[in-house]
Amino acid sequence: MTAVKYDESQHYGCLCEWWKGHGMEPYQTSRLPKNGYVVEGVAAAFFYTTDTDTAILEYCVSNPAASRSDVYDAIADITESCQKKAHELGYTQMYCLTHVPGIIEYAKRVPGSRVSKRGDRAFVQGPTRRD
Repeated sequence: MTAVKYDESQHYGCLCEWWKGHGMEPYQTSRLPKNGYVVEGVAAAFFYTTDTDTAILEYCVSNPAASRSDVYDAIADITESCQKKAHELGYTQMYCLTHVPGIIEYAKRVPGSRVSKRGDRAFVQGPTRRD
């Protein structure tokens, strides 16, 4: 699987269907960060840039019809693409808050990442570069 840079004209409609398929209201394009990656037909994620050393991974979504295995592999590729881009932009850390078990389990396997509980969500923090 290969993650590609998010292109609103090409990917947004599909992501809206995925959010709806998960019982969620689609996010407006104005809320989505410019840094996003998609494994077409499977999953997508974005990250916010900040005025700190940390980028924030957000808006992870998967195709409800995709297999769990494909989603897991796609999230791995997307996360790595986000980490690489964040590193290129000068960020040293990336984090996300999530309640999605698959993302939490994946994060536990990423070298250098830490997972801790924050209320009803998991706080995942890790480096932007994997050595």
